[in-house]
Amino acid sequence: MEKAGGFTDAHCKSVGSGNFSHVAIPENTPTEGIGTNETTNGERQVERLKATIAGSAIELTAQIVEAQAVAQNKKDPVTGEHYSEGEGKSAFKEVTETKLGCEVVGLPGGKGVIETKALTATTKGQGDAGKLSPKEGTVFAEFELKGCVVAATYKVVGSLICPSNGVTGACTHAETTALKTLRLNSPAGPVVGVEGTGTAKGRAVGSGGAYTTLSVTTVETP
Repeated sequence: MEKAGGFTDAHCKSVGSGNFSHVAIPENTPTEGIGTNETTNGERQVERLKATIAGSAIELTAQIVEAQAVAQNKKDPVTGEHYSEGEGKSAFKEVTETKLGCEVVGLPGGKGVIETKALTATTKGQGDAGKLSPKEGTVFAEFELKGCVVAATYKVVGSLICPSNGVTGACTHAETTALKTLRLNSPAGPVVGVEGTGTAKGRAVGSGGAYTTLSVTTVETP
């Protein structure tokens, strides 16, 4: 987080006299967080979802991504692994389809907006990555494509796993399609690839204070 300390960057990776510092969050203490497709410099990065339907490639691009969640730090009593887990939802806005000229309608959300179902997030057993999954069932999000050769309603099912880099989570099309954990309509449907970055910020639940950059970094605490 931004505070005079021993790091020179918002990711708290570059050691040195700077304006950033680690602040310990006790285990099992809820932290409310937000996530966007902005970098730590405030530049928005386009997020993309890609798939091939009946031989036709589609690409959905979102100009604005907004997420909200409440998470906690935890420790596995058996393995000793420190991890973070929580629940939340994401909204993808100004969504267009750039390959076939389809109109995109989120269910819910409406034209150009796709809202996810309630999701769970965890770093447990994921190494340096985070995993997003539907809280209930298998549907991650649902949308309709109109006015093109693949016009129909589609469900994104499964889970999304992306590595993190400090306060930023980064998905690549190659990595997400290789895992084959995200599909269209069914676990056997077309593989979905996601590419984009997201920056996390957090604050104490109910504090009403400013959000500050939040890195899923764990250290031993007494």
